[in-house]
Amino acid sequence: MSDKVIFDTNTARSESSIDEFLGNRAELSRFSQVAELIFPDMVIEEIKNQKRKNLMKGKDWFIKNAFHRLLWLSEETTSSFDIEAYIHKLQDDEPIVYSQITLTNNNVLSQMKELAIWNKAPFEENSDKWFKDAYIYFTVLEYLGAIDDACVYFVTKDDRLKETFQNNERVRVVENFDGFQKYRISYFQENYFLEEFETRIEWKITADDIKDVWTNINGNRVVKITSEWPTFLVEVDFSTKEIIDHTMEDFVTDKEDLADAVTHLISSWSFDATDFYVDCLQPYVPYFTDQQIIDLIEASATNNQIYRVAEKDALKAFFKPLFEYKKNVLSEDIRTNFIHYFK
Repeated sequence: MSDKVIFDTNTARSESSIDEFLGNRAELSRFSQVAELIFPDMVIEEIKNQKRKNLMKGKDWFIKNAFHRLLWLSEETTSSFDIEAYIHKLQDDEPIVYSQITLTNNNVLSQMKELAIWNKAPFEENSDKWFKDAYIYFTVLEYLGAIDDACVYFVTKDDRLKETFQNNERVRVVENFDGFQKYRISYFQENYFLEEFETRIEWKITADDIKDVWTNINGNRVVKITSEWPTFLVEVDFSTKEIIDHTMEDFVTDKEDLADAVTHLISSWSFDATDFYVDCLQPYVPYFTDQQIIDLIEASATNNQIYRVAEKDALKAFFKPLFEYKKNVLSEDIRTNFIHYFK
């Protein structure tokens, strides 16, 4: 299980990009490493329409530009460029993995009308504008009714959409990835968790010691806790938030912490080193970050000191679950190479 994050249009489009489908790519890529990305169909249509307008405007400008004639380009050929097919291909080729949700319940139209008449959020205070925002709002509500998750995150910078969701306990509204990460950490900074940790681990911590939270390969949370020493990694049940297990990341080997051991496996210089670090790291798999998992998979398909011994049972047991967990965010070349070597 992973966090579900739904995006408003203004967090996923680019006014200028015509060679990539989704905009705001750096931010979306950060989300894609740790969460499931979801777009209402209205958002997808708005992105398409924006690109459609930009491309049509650009085509008209290009045909009228003097260089079009100076380069002896055919106006007929330029005019016949299929913008719709191009946008469709951009969407199909989009490397950032996401799913789409759709509003199917027509009965909400009466509720939309009521909100518009009374100028209630997400409509403007003194206007019935922002039908598209209302459509997105009801799309999210319908989606919530179809899933078991306690809550989802909704990313928007629109104040009226924020207001619409402010009393919905299942929707946590954030503006960006940093806000999302802060929200994830906040629960574990409360007294309940701090006291449970002290009881279970017999180590006193404060809210400031909670440094990071991510979802692990088991679908649970991992909480990183750092005071002066040591650094604890705590696996917590995704739903109940009860502590399952913990470890210290400082001594994976006699001299290396978890991050260093992962780095040394990624850059393994021999078959013996590969065997050694796979053996050392196997117990720590539940504590790997998303980026560590991705880096390890990529190394397993590109470092010949790993993939040339891929037939070993220990390596298959180590790498295959990591691959299954993150295969949807890997490049096609890495997926193909991994499957070839670890078949």
